[in-house]
Amino acid sequence: MQNQTSQAANQELAAKEAAKAVVEKVAALEEGCAMVTWRVGGCCGEATIPKARIALDGRDLDSELISGSKIRWFPREEIKFVNTIGTRLQRKILSYGTMLNGGVALVPICKLKECYEEVESIKADFNSKLNESCSDYHSKIERLKLDNTNVADLIDRFKLDVDAFRGRFSFNVTPPIAFTPLYEEDQDELVESAANNLYQEICKEANFIWSEKLEGNDRVGQAPINSYVKRLFQKMINFSFLDEQLNNVTAVFEELLDNLPKAGWISGAPYEQLCKWILICGDEQKLRNVSKTGYNTLLAPLAQQQAPTPVMGGLAQFAPEPTQPAEQPSPNQATSEPVPQVEVAAAMDQGFGFGLGLGGF
Repeated sequence: MQNQTSQAANQELAAKEAAKAVVEKVAALEEGCAMVTWRVGGCCGEATIPKARIALDGRDLDSELISGSKIRWFPREEIKFVNTIGTRLQRKILSYGTMLNGGVALVPICKLKECYEEVESIKADFNSKLNESCSDYHSKIERLKLDNTNVADLIDRFKLDVDAFRGRFSFNVTPPIAFTPLYEEDQDELVESAANNLYQEICKEANFIWSEKLEGNDRVGQAPINSYVKRLFQKMINFSFLDEQLNNVTAVFEELLDNLPKAGWISGAPYEQLCKWILICGDEQKLRNVSKTGYNTLLAPLAQQQAPTPVMGGLAQFAPEPTQPAEQPSPNQATSEPVPQVEVAAAMDQGFGFGLGLGGF
């Protein structure tokens, strides 16, 4: 009796979540989107010495053709928070939106309030870290001089006072500019660019979920599902108007979520299903193939699945390979995780019970 009650409660919860997803999708389409830009900047704690004598092979060189060198006058570790928070801000905005060209994000209007509330929280953290850097400001410079007595006079010469130092820091997120998805033919290029960026961001977020929440584990709790997996699903729904074929992906994603337990740990066959789908989403070519093809047979009910093979024994063979660090971002973009190239086709015939008929893609 208790199991029946629990099953009924889970079904009711799933129905409510499905209804909510439909409502949010309609809202995103009807209300349109807004363009958002941002920039996080700060003082580098360095100064360029205008003209320097340089020793090379035992000779002192002094020429107008030699550019100046740099002197650090403030501890590097005290300003690292700028890059950290810049990365965090970009990830947060793009979790609600998708990137256009030129460092502009497209965010559904129905999500703006929620997005900007989280932006304000990040801004508060930025200001807190800045206050910490400015506290005991002169003592920090004096300690740097003691550790570098040979250039102490240069540190004194080029250092900024605390007010000028603070003035170099900025945290700016522009007010949203309305952008309605009622496109004319001459805007097709913009839409195509946004759609391409969307697929790339989906892959980045999926690989983040894999590497940070799933890889090396044999189960996952509900918190990562609610905080990351469902947010990725909602992002696909919100921006499906950019590429109607993305509806084929959201259909698979929705059925996957419906088959996951709504409480407690997710392990065994459901965990296998989740891992394989996240890995597919982490490979742009595989993801585009799913979006183009569509399937008559989606995920079979988990109750009918055969027992899965051990998780890492089956998944390790197509786990993401390490990649080289990403290139440095432009000023209003922050560093994001590298996008591993994931090979999943070999796993489709392994008897994991994914039920998608993806073996040939």
